[in-house]
Amino acid sequence: MKKGFLWKLSEKLLLQGSQLVIQIVLARLLLPEDFGAVAILNVFIAISDVFILYSFTTALIQKKDADQLDFSSVFFFNLLFSIFLYLLLFVSAPFIANYYDMDSLTHLLRVLSLNIIIGAFSSVQNAIVSKNLNFKITFIKNLFVVIVYAVVSIALAVSGFGVWSLVLSKVASIFVGTVVLVLFVKWKPSLSISAVRMKHLFSFSSKVLGSNLLASLFQNISSLAIGKYYTKEDLGYYQKGQQFPQTAMSALDGSLSEVLYPSLSSIQDNLVLVKKTLSKSIRMSMYLVVPILIGGFVIARPLVLLLLGTKWEQCIPFFQLQCIVCLFWPLSARNHALNSLGKSNITLMTSFISNVISILFILIGARYNIYLVMIGVIVANFLTLFISSYFVNKYISYSIIDLVKDIAKPLLLAMFMGFCIGLVSYLHLDNVLTLFIQIVLGATIYIGVSYLLKFDTFFYLLNFLKNKINRKDNAA
Repeated sequence: MKKGFLWKLSEKLLLQGSQLVIQIVLARLLLPEDFGAVAILNVFIAISDVFILYSFTTALIQKKDADQLDFSSVFFFNLLFSIFLYLLLFVSAPFIANYYDMDSLTHLLRVLSLNIIIGAFSSVQNAIVSKNLNFKITFIKNLFVVIVYAVVSIALAVSGFGVWSLVLSKVASIFVGTVVLVLFVKWKPSLSISAVRMKHLFSFSSKVLGSNLLASLFQNISSLAIGKYYTKEDLGYYQKGQQFPQTAMSALDGSLSEVLYPSLSSIQDNLVLVKKTLSKSIRMSMYLVVPILIGGFVIARPLVLLLLGTKWEQCIPFFQLQCIVCLFWPLSARNHALNSLGKSNITLMTSFISNVISILFILIGARYNIYLVMIGVIVANFLTLFISSYFVNKYISYSIIDLVKDIAKPLLLAMFMGFCIGLVSYLHLDNVLTLFIQIVLGATIYIGVSYLLKFDTFFYLLNFLKNKINRKDNAA
């Protein structure tokens, strides 16, 4: 698991860090309404991707004895279903454009939807990589993806292509990523498909699919609501404000989550070990992400103004609210643990309850105040935390008290750190100097107090890094 996490973390840091730099450049070249239009398009692509990425592919990872017939059956199903989804979006595109009163969405959606078919060609390869914890391959793939996306998007934006620079670069990068996976993963489909195998896989994956579909709807319905009741510019500010915290979470917590599920699946017969692994992953994830999110909440204003410019000032409140929303993300590791035990029906039910509550808050909030959308999400996450805790405790004996013990230290320390660096803003220095002092002071406080109070997670990570460095020195 350690090796897989290291490759996945390297991949995420490369991908998300590079994407962040690219998005900063594009934000200065393009307008908020360009990002708003693409935000609407991405909703339909994200929901469609759920059917390809989380239908039968998760069952392939969970099934210990998955063989060539399983893989081939899933490959051909995904390919055929992706064509169906593309045709559905192709026909629906004019109606979607008319609903949002944006004629340009028709052609934009029809082109961007090609990614659904392109991605289907590598869905099984992605499952094989995850099942084998061979994240070195995805690291290489995403290296090519980032390069292609950067070159195409920036070149087109500079040339005046506007919103098309975001769409065409996305299609080009997904195509290249698929080609790399197909070339590097030594697997080819057989001309065979088994309805019996598909039925067996579907008995598990249908719950995971339903859970992820609900999660995708929840994550994107706010964009649909804002796009309907507010302007493209407002949606652009909303989307850009979310991007920074989500990038940090995808790089750190996302790395651990993607390694955690296949790792837990391999030890699903040992509940004591599952609980121990879950607890350790939550402690590590929270220790890494909480200071970034709370620190990000405090430094949001000087950071946004420095990196994006004053035209993006209205995205600052969304940035700060998203930092709070992302604090709940590491807790999704508990769902991975339940899925690894084959309890996907439980995660489906809790996901349904969670998302119904969240959607109600979003739909009501969007009609009155744009900020109520994210405040409602925060309240809903807090409420459903207790609902899901009941089932995690029932099947894994990991109670809400255990969770509080695992997250209390980093959370309290990060809040103290945030209070300290927040005082720097009262010095009224320029943005560059303010950010420099806040980042250095924040890192010093968090690391220093962790050392003085002997946080076990801090020393675990420190020893892990020392061992990696020593192995490299010995090899040299």
